[in-house]
Amino acid sequence: MNTNDKEIKENLKAADRNESIVSAEEMLCLSNRKMNSIKRMIDKKERINADKIRNQEMEIERKILKTARLEYDDFLMANDFAVHKPWNKSQLETIKIIENAAKMGIELTEKEVRKIKKELRIQAKIVHPVQRIKYLNTLGERVGSRGVPIILLAMIKLIKARCPMPRNYRKFQLKAVKLAKAQTDDIFGFFSDPFDGLDQMIEDTGTLFTEIENYEANNGTGSLERVKRAIYEVKLSVAALVVYVNKLCRADQENSLAIIAAAGMIQRKPRAKNTKADFSLKHGATGEIILISLAAKINGKKVTATYYWQYGLMIEGVLTWYDLPDTINQCKTTATGMPKNITVFFRKSVRTKKGGRSKWCKEIGISPR
Repeated sequence: MNTNDKEIKENLKAADRNESIVSAEEMLCLSNRKMNSIKRMIDKKERINADKIRNQEMEIERKILKTARLEYDDFLMANDFAVHKPWNKSQLETIKIIENAAKMGIELTEKEVRKIKKELRIQAKIVHPVQRIKYLNTLGERVGSRGVPIILLAMIKLIKARCPMPRNYRKFQLKAVKLAKAQTDDIFGFFSDPFDGLDQMIEDTGTLFTEIENYEANNGTGSLERVKRAIYEVKLSVAALVVYVNKLCRADQENSLAIIAAAGMIQRKPRAKNTKADFSLKHGATGEIILISLAAKINGKKVTATYYWQYGLMIEGVLTWYDLPDTINQCKTTATGMPKNITVFFRKSVRTKKGGRSKWCKEIGISPR
């Protein structure tokens, strides 16, 4: 440490003790460089002190809030107030498993629930039919006879009903009458425990018929708005009827398709999953093509990845590739300045820390506009 630095530090220490080592005249004689150094060190010390004070205030505030929360929880417990905290995904999954087991008259232990949850996570990784066969063959060995029906129920998607209604008000009213009649007749005996809203539905359907007749008579006794209001009331009854039918299907999946047909409805098809293309293109502005990739995943979880993009042009019968800018954690990019009215090819590759660099995907051709 040189002499100048020692002098600066001694002056700073003296300033803290409200003492003076050098006189005012001597301070004036110091070079501008020394004065600037002193000023910077003083400013730095002031910032450090300000941060310490702010951190101390925040710590005091946290302690006050923590104490207040503890006192509030003690108050609730002393007065037997129930405090509901939102369930996380794991807790919701546990509740669903226990409910499904209870429907089959099985009371699961905590250990059995954990085992079933583990099996469900294994199922999520099955991608090939051979894997599924092997999994089912070894299922009983792992979970025992009590756990097998619960797991199989979780694997099978529930068959549910849906009831699309026509837009034409006449056809809508006729279908509503047909739905109500199916419940009233109960030809196949599935609706022995009757739909609670059936009487209201029949009444609302009759009201709709009257409003349609008045509107079509065009004599001032009806209006399209009144028809729409009557349709809305019938829609509420139809929605309640669908809930009732699905409740019956849930309780008797073996006969669920017959129940749906007897109710005059159709089966709700499960939504297809993972139907998005791994790599796709779409037009942007003039001369622009937007490249879209699925996000990189490992074991079903998104991971940090670098995406590599290329465009290719056919030159003298040879497809020649050119690099586009890489993107990090961005599975979409835009290629600009592309030639118009000719086919341009695009492809992508992905690199992750665990999976390494992938091969180039199959190229896709598009003609920029």
